[in-house]
Amino acid sequence: GTLLHLNSVFNNEQPPPLISFSLGSLGFLTPFEFGDWKPILELILDAHIHPVRITIRMRILCEVYRKGQTETSESVFTVMNEVLVDRGGQPYLSSIELFVDGEHITTVAADGILISTPTGSTAYSMSAGGAMVSPSIGAILLTPICPHSLSFRPIILPDTSVVELVVPETSRSSVWVSFDGRNRLELLKGDSLVMYSSEKPLTTIKTKPFNLEWFQSIQQKLHWNIRETQKPFQS
Repeated sequence: GTLLHLNSVFNNEQPPPLISFSLGSLGFLTPFEFGDWKPILELILDAHIHPVRITIRMRILCEVYRKGQTETSESVFTVMNEVLVDRGGQPYLSSIELFVDGEHITTVAADGILISTPTGSTAYSMSAGGAMVSPSIGAILLTPICPHSLSFRPIILPDTSVVELVVPETSRSSVWVSFDGRNRLELLKGDSLVMYSSEKPLTTIKTKPFNLEWFQSIQQKLHWNIRETQKPFQS
């Protein structure tokens, strides 16, 4: 939650490059141990001797429009992980119209839907069955939560896409939306949520090659493909 908190501090502003030290439990996005803060800082400050690597993490800009509003959004949030739209405490499935680049794609009939960044692909989206996507790839992930149709599978869109979710007038109830688990809002019939790639990404500093650091994180923190080695046949 350390980087998510910092992301909320720089909600719609350009964050400075971040050096993240682990003080929590999982530490998936905090590659440095706090006990090593001094040598790590010395290494990074000597960048003219030891080149510093960075990861540019895409963020999603989210605009909430109330019914009848077309030009001025009511609220603006920037997420680093995901936007969650769900049915809240309602007993009915969420009914949400999904548009991509202005074209109607489908009607979501599910407990909810996640719109995630590649950084967020290893969070809630992964638990809901979405793919793990390297943060070096520009993409927007759409992951349904318990969809009514078994054929409604997660998809990945290019980061140039503009995604819009609209609560139709025919919906049985409202839906709820949260941004990186914060700022929970109710969307009523006719309200909409527009999302697209922010021009102000979040940059994190690292000391290892990117692919190595990411694979080490998903293996050590998430135990990705860690299993007992298959035994050979006995001759």
